[in-house]
Amino acid sequence: MSRLRSRTSLASDGTLTVEGLTSEFYHGVVLDKSVCNDSLGRDTEHALKIDHQRWLVTPLNGLLDQMPYRYYQYSGYPPGYYQGVTLEHLDMGPGMLDPVTHTLAKTNPSRPVYNLPAFIGELKDLPGLFKSLGNTMLKQGANAFLSYQFGWKPLINDVKAALDFSSSLDARVNEWNRLYSGQGLKRRIKLGTITREEKQSAKVVESLKAVVICDHNIRTQRRSWATIRWKQGMGAKPPSTEADYQRLAQAALGAGVNGFLQAAWQLMPWSWMADWFGNIDEFIAAHDGTIPTEHGAVNVMTNTVSTHTFKPSYAPDWITGGGATASLETKERYQGSTPSISARIPLLSGTQLSILGSLAIQRIPNHVLRGLHF
Repeated sequence: MSRLRSRTSLASDGTLTVEGLTSEFYHGVVLDKSVCNDSLGRDTEHALKIDHQRWLVTPLNGLLDQMPYRYYQYSGYPPGYYQGVTLEHLDMGPGMLDPVTHTLAKTNPSRPVYNLPAFIGELKDLPGLFKSLGNTMLKQGANAFLSYQFGWKPLINDVKAALDFSSSLDARVNEWNRLYSGQGLKRRIKLGTITREEKQSAKVVESLKAVVICDHNIRTQRRSWATIRWKQGMGAKPPSTEADYQRLAQAALGAGVNGFLQAAWQLMPWSWMADWFGNIDEFIAAHDGTIPTEHGAVNVMTNTVSTHTFKPSYAPDWITGGGATASLETKERYQGSTPSISARIPLLSGTQLSILGSLAIQRIPNHVLRGLHF
């Protein structure tokens, strides 16, 4: 059963007194607010959303005495804009393509410590790394860049992984020991942090009896992470036979059926570009069942904090204050359990654009490049 709870507390309050042709009295209040939307029930993980809006206000103080016509007195009065505004986060754009599939792929106890089939398959390209194709300087540069991205860089990473295999295997054995414990293997992984800042248009924060204008800046940061618990599969027991230990070795070296499938995908031409737009590689890894396991729900957590800064840029000389710093914090949790294939048009990074540019250069006829004096 879902429930909605809210709580408020006083952040700032004050008064505005008006005398003269008319008599008026205003009591201004700014509240800190918290709202929680969750579900009832013990011993269960569920969706959750919490919002906290907090204020630190520099109230208005000042006296304008022009009796008998007018008399204005601000006494610790919070500007009117702060009294009614609901803060918002900056648009952070799309998040990770599929956090659930990503988490399953990165935490699967069957994932290879070192994918030996993929490394063996890549060795066939090793002789080509020592060649410099192209008979123009531009093509030679493009080829060198591509050779590094798709040849030397993966090879260096594979060699590094091979050198670290012993320590990586120790860490994986520790995971397997926890997997076969009564509590299972609980993992937490980071999904990334995004920060954005933006200068907003100036805000008229007070206009009742005095005009106060503030510059408005927003800084938003979004952090995401995920947790999951793995347990041994139904009817499975801790390894005790030679076949059991052979299965663990296959998982560690990517020598199981799924490991060969992952290697085949990595070695397939243009699969690297397909992974820019989708998550087929992670989908395959998430389904690796070399070691019989089962998992609970993937809990994807997001913490978004926006800081709003209001700095006075205009106010009458008889009044002081008017600035503020406010924060909006949103905590969210949602769940998923089934990996899926997803795709979207990505925002390409500088490296990805360089790869496309190098590929395009290789397709330009040599006589055209010579005409450009490269």
